[in-house]
Amino acid sequence: VAVYNSLSSAAHLQFADANMLGDHIEYASVEPGTHYTFDPGETSKFDFLLVVEHGKARKNVVRGGSYRLASSETEVPGSVPENPPDQNDEAEDKPYKIEVEVMELPE
Repeated sequence: VAVYNSLSSAAHLQFADANMLGDHIEYASVEPGTHYTFDPGETSKFDFLLVVEHGKARKNVVRGGSYRLASSETEVPGSVPENPPDQNDEAEDKPYKIEVEVMELPE
């Protein structure tokens, strides 16, 4: 499972057995603009639970899949934000949601 971090800061990741909530397999940190590869080793398990930033995002991920971490503040190429931020708003005062998206890793 590859996770690419497009957030502006490091992201803390937890991988858990999808069928046993709370049974964490691995913890990791991924720096902005880099990716982390989770290798569960030889096991019959196909899917896992990915928890980002202590619960800000959760997603079932599959072995061999590639995912991208993004926030509501992250610009995705070709997309237009539904509600552009007001230039007078303070960014640090606004909560943002971390999203986990399926993607192809950049070369």
